[in-house]
Amino acid sequence: MSKEKYDGGDLVVQCLLKEGVSKIFGLVGGELLRIYDAIERWGREKGIDTIMVRHEQAAGHMADAWARAKGEIGVCLGTAGPGVSHLVPAIAAAWADSIPVVVIGAQIARMFDDTGILQGGLDQMALMEPITKLQISVEDPYEIPKAMHRAIKAAMSGRRGPVFVELRETALVREASEEDMSNILDPSEYRPMYRPEGNIESVKKAVEILSQAEKPMIVVGGGLHASGAYEELTKLSETYNIPCGTTINGIGSIDASKETYIGSYLVANSYRKAASEADTVLSIGCKWDYTILYGAPPIWNQDQKIIQVDIDPEMIGRNRPVSVAIIGDAKAVLNQILREVEESLPKDKISKWSEWNNYLSEIKKNDAKAIDKLLKYNKLPMKPERLAYEVLDFIKPDTQFVLDGGDIAVFTFGLISNFAREPKSMYYPISMGHLVTG
Repeated sequence: MSKEKYDGGDLVVQCLLKEGVSKIFGLVGGELLRIYDAIERWGREKGIDTIMVRHEQAAGHMADAWARAKGEIGVCLGTAGPGVSHLVPAIAAAWADSIPVVVIGAQIARMFDDTGILQGGLDQMALMEPITKLQISVEDPYEIPKAMHRAIKAAMSGRRGPVFVELRETALVREASEEDMSNILDPSEYRPMYRPEGNIESVKKAVEILSQAEKPMIVVGGGLHASGAYEELTKLSETYNIPCGTTINGIGSIDASKETYIGSYLVANSYRKAASEADTVLSIGCKWDYTILYGAPPIWNQDQKIIQVDIDPEMIGRNRPVSVAIIGDAKAVLNQILREVEESLPKDKISKWSEWNNYLSEIKKNDAKAIDKLLKYNKLPMKPERLAYEVLDFIKPDTQFVLDGGDIAVFTFGLISNFAREPKSMYYPISMGHLVTG
């Protein structure tokens, strides 16, 4: 950056670059011009660019999808008043699905409060409070580095989620100093970069319970994607013949062609049979929400022992009491479990669990044959299930596709257990499920 004088826009862009952000999504507004100017002057050559939209809600959904797909922080911008308010539906979806998005919203200068100025008077902090983990308002450039550090740390720590940084017009237009620029830190200087492991005694207790199981199963949710624990999950499930199902947010966590995969939606008979007969459930990054019917009867066996692994303590025991709780990163905890299993699991368990898994695998294969026969007909009008089937059958496992809200999602999820999906290849705001996400 060859510039002797800086403003707040330069500070914001430099903070995002330090975090590896490559794209920001938004619609230009007067108060935000300094950010766009900084990107135009020097940001692009450093690796950050803008994606423009026609409505801020689209920017919010795009930042959400970018964070899910790329594993980096999503960033969206909205100008004062309507720009920020238009972001609300999209940010609510990101909040409900625990997606790290930094929402940067402009605000009029404080001197214009209560004057009736255009786009002023909206309490944006209150508006964003229910759907973001943290809200910060900034008035001067020197506050920007600390505010951005706090916001990004909150977005990426524990159960991830969106945060809101409100930038008063004065924060962007006033001159910033070399010292302000030097206060922008590397991520490792202000937030933990390691994966928190679980309490070792809890891990040992979990493996002890697992070792006693006759019919174990694994259920994984979106927390598996956030951690990227695909290899560890596959190793645990395949090596030890433990059937594995996913939530909607967990689709792609394990290859659907694997013999231990039993489905991603409870309309799959193999998944339902496992839920009703399993005596032990290892839950990883799963919220136990409506997508798996809350773990409730009659689908779920209420005598099951639940081992719940989650980064967020508030998720523990939600809708289902647990036998063991392990607070930690999914990848780190799965590695701990694998080490303990390798050392202490009775050798005969693998063959016993293989019989259990084969039983469920046969049910899955029969389901696939029945669905194929049911949907391969040419009567008109075409049923929506047929449309979903043909699309899923045509696209490759790594094709990126987005499901919009409404009944088409239900029809698609009813079939998706029969098709292989790569990690992070399907996007749907499952916790909100509203329209126009596509």
